[in-house]
Amino acid sequence: MESSGKLLFIGPVEVAHGEIVTLQLPRSQMPFLLTDSSIYSIQKSSFFGSCVVGKTINSSTEVFIITPFDPIFLLLPVLNQIYSFRAYEEILRDSNLSALIGKSEILAKVSKFCECKDHQGQLYVRTTEEKINEWLQMKFEALVREISVKVPWAMSIQGQNPNATKTALGILYELLNDDFFMRLSMGFTIREILITGKPQPLRRQNNEIENFKPQQHSAKKKPQPPKKAANLPKGQLTLSFAKAK
Repeated sequence: MESSGKLLFIGPVEVAHGEIVTLQLPRSQMPFLLTDSSIYSIQKSSFFGSCVVGKTINSSTEVFIITPFDPIFLLLPVLNQIYSFRAYEEILRDSNLSALIGKSEILAKVSKFCECKDHQGQLYVRTTEEKINEWLQMKFEALVREISVKVPWAMSIQGQNPNATKTALGILYELLNDDFFMRLSMGFTIREILITGKPQPLRRQNNEIENFKPQQHSAKKKPQPPKKAANLPKGQLTLSFAKAK
């Protein structure tokens, strides 16, 4: 079995290649993979040990996860409060989102929170508060349902588990600015939302602290050099998963 230190990606089988772009979310920047029609987020995760891919052992302890991303989260801040019809492509260019122009899947979703008109072959849009609020509530409820059946500690047995609601709000908090986030009905503080699902530090009893004795070490081990993190190569603009001929 061969050994490899190549970057490891996990994603949908239909993704063969695409362009990597970094786009601004309300609270952070994030790398995305743009294909001919769709957009995917690229998230880095770490694990212990190695993994086996086919007949190869991959020694990297980091994996890049490629998942479908709803482009409306990128469009909401730039299309918000446009109450008069304006050219869709012009809005994207002015907002540094020109990479999204021409993506058919994204265009199909714009009508979910905008009024759309075609004039001389150009798409014109304007937002409506009613459509935006409907979409936000729909997305929130869909997340709660999905989490309550797939996340073990948030599953609903009898009635709704508050952990499912708080987890859904935590996800949306990272994707929405304060204006949109505060439109969701909540009964929790931001702190309660953000700590949900995260391990809390254990408190030692007083006697444990008093009786604690440091371990004796017979010999010092030679320090090992830190492992180099597996990052996307600087300046890399494309990804291709096509099989080698």
